[in-house]
Amino acid sequence: MILSQPRTPLRLQQTNPEVARLVRTGPHAAVLNPDIASPAERRRTRAEGYRWSWAIVLLVLGAVCYNAVLAFLNARGLTMQKSDVVLAEIALLSTGGLLIVACGPRAGDAAPAALGGFFVLNALIVSMLNNAIFVDMARNVAIIAVFMMVGSRIQQRHLHRCFMLAAIAVAAVLLLEIASVDRYAAWFAPGDYFAQTRGIAKEAFDQLGLFGNSLGFDSRFAIVTLMDHRACSLFLEQVSLANFGVILVILLACDWNRLSLLSKGFFAGLAVLIVLTTNSRLALALTLMTPVACLLTQRWNRFLTVLVMPATLIVAAVIGARATAYADDLPGRLEKTIRALGSLDMSAISGLEALRAPLFADSGYAYVIYASTILGILVLWVFVSLVASQNESRVMRCNLLVNLYVFSSLTISGNSVFSIKTAALLWLLVGNIRGEALATAPRTDSLLRFERTPWPGRPDVARRLQPKAYRR
Repeated sequence: MILSQPRTPLRLQQTNPEVARLVRTGPHAAVLNPDIASPAERRRTRAEGYRWSWAIVLLVLGAVCYNAVLAFLNARGLTMQKSDVVLAEIALLSTGGLLIVACGPRAGDAAPAALGGFFVLNALIVSMLNNAIFVDMARNVAIIAVFMMVGSRIQQRHLHRCFMLAAIAVAAVLLLEIASVDRYAAWFAPGDYFAQTRGIAKEAFDQLGLFGNSLGFDSRFAIVTLMDHRACSLFLEQVSLANFGVILVILLACDWNRLSLLSKGFFAGLAVLIVLTTNSRLALALTLMTPVACLLTQRWNRFLTVLVMPATLIVAAVIGARATAYADDLPGRLEKTIRALGSLDMSAISGLEALRAPLFADSGYAYVIYASTILGILVLWVFVSLVASQNESRVMRCNLLVNLYVFSSLTISGNSVFSIKTAALLWLLVGNIRGEALATAPRTDSLLRFERTPWPGRPDVARRLQPKAYRR
């Protein structure tokens, strides 16, 4: 694989701050650009380019914690309604938009902005077809677009601090839940909160007031039994906590060599604890698949990720065929998804029955199609598969793992993969990794080329080539 980078003149760097930022960032900046200014100038320029990093950290932490804060206030007597949750999400997304504008344009903004624009237009059409306002998928995709663009505007060290602060908060509440579920239920009252803000009825037999779906039963899959229910922690429900554990594993896989030993140990230990306490089949499977996926990307073509979604559906159909009747086991859940896809008709794939989308809480593919037409799932498939397809080992690992996570989640869950509580962190990570790759992307007009071996751990070799010898 051959990489290239233009040798940017010092004059252009001095007159164009954006060019200076791009030149001065990235792992190869010092080698590729010998005209870089003094160390003090480099530090000043980098600080200016990422002056909103801490504001972005606070924004993402707000996205992770806002549900718990609202539930805590609700348990203290300040009654919350669905409108309060909607307003909180609008405030978070609006703040993200303001930070994007304040930081200025970045390389790669066009793709997430185009995705958001498409789904806004799609929401308008679907709403007109159903004579009702229906913006579910526009909201879901807005989270992806905003936090991807925000991710390209944050320094890597602040990204890691954001994950660390979120992980500390999640771990603290999880330990409280393990130590005293009574106190946890008294602090957050998840049952009451979801009944008031989501319309999900409380379980009559639950005396503590936990979220109904987190309650265990005898035939439920379990790795170990640490509690009499599935842990929820700061997210108040078990699915988002399991998704948070998977995102921690993705971070470890992408940034293993960039994290401190303490951070690696803490993230890995918390991910294991989350898998054990949530008893999530998907989180367990994705965690075990991660090392294999990382090895696979050593010889991976970056465009092969487009096969992840169809491969996932084929595997789901094969495993689901073993189910004789719907049950809360893996074959039963997958069979329900395949059955939902098989029952789609023209009115469903054309968006005429979008209001039925919330009924598909266990089938994300059917949910997306009902909510945004067949075109919506196709656009989402292409975007997730190819948006981070730069030919860099770190980006390729991230891209493959994100595709496995997103498209596997859609087989057994509705829209949990789009929840801002966890999606903010995931797409912040994707945006940061992709943004760094784009900032140091090769240029075809350079005389300096880098030839990199396909295996990690071996140094890059620089050599001079004539422009005509450059091959794409």
